[in-house]
Amino acid sequence: DKQYPIILGVQGGDSCLSCGTSAQPKLQLEDKKIMELFENKEQAARFTFHNIPEGSTHRFESATYPGWFLCTSQKSSEPIRITNRPGETEITEFYFKRILTQ
Repeated sequence: DKQYPIILGVQGGDSCLSCGTSAQPKLQLEDKKIMELFENKEQAARFTFHNIPEGSTHRFESATYPGWFLCTSQKSSEPIRITNRPGETEITEFYFKRILTQ
C-alpha cells in the first residue's frame, strides 16, 4: 500500500489539526482554513500527516515529526493525541466507514 499526504480539517475546513512548531510535537486544533494550506505548501507542513494504509486500517504519521503518529485511547472519553510509541497502549490504527448521504 502507498502512503499519501493528508491535512485533517474540521468545522467546515475552517480549523485543522497541527503538530505545532516546538521541539516536541503538540497536537492542537488551529484556526486555519484548509484551502489556504493547499495554496501555501511551506505553511502546510505542520498540518500534514502521511496516511499509511495497512490492510483495512490507516495510520497517520506527522510529516514534520517523523515517527510520531495520531492516536486515541481505549477509553471513549479521551481526546485524540500524538505518540512516538505506536502499538503500546494507544490506538494508532484507524478505520474509516463510508457513509452515503442523499
